Parts: sequence; C-alpha cells; structure tokens
Amino acid sequence: MVLLSSTGRYRWRTDARGALPAALMWMFPKGAKDCGDHQWYRKDERTYRCYHCEPGERPSTPDEDRQRTGVPGRD
Repeated sequence: MVLLSSTGRYRWRTDARGALPAALMWMFPKGAKDCGDHQWYRKDERTYRCYHCEPGERPSTPDEDRQRTGVPGRD
C-alpha cells in the first residue's frame, strides 16, 4: 500500500484509515469540504457516498440500478 496519495484533497485521510487498526479510525474523520475528485461507494439502496468527503453524496441513477440488478430498461 502507498501512503499519502498525491492526488485529491483528503486522500491522505483515506490512506491513513486503510493503514490503521479500526480502533484508531475516529482520529481521521471524513473531510468537511468537497474533495473535488470523488470515489463512490453505495451507502444504501438509493444513495452513493464519497470515500473522502462528507459533502460527496448523490442518488443512484436508473441506469446504475439496471446495471446492478441486470433488469433491462423499458423504452
């Protein structure tokens, strides 16, 4: 693993959280400002969140839902 990624705001935080034991993750909360270069994970059925910052949140799109479930779209 490479620590201290050179791209994007708050990447150092994500790198540190990946290297530390879970008991110490509270020391590195998500950034309060927009990181500007989101990497998404699915929080729940309809929401994606950014790994790096709190403002990074978006709803999933119908196309993404179809890809995930394998259901063809109706046109």
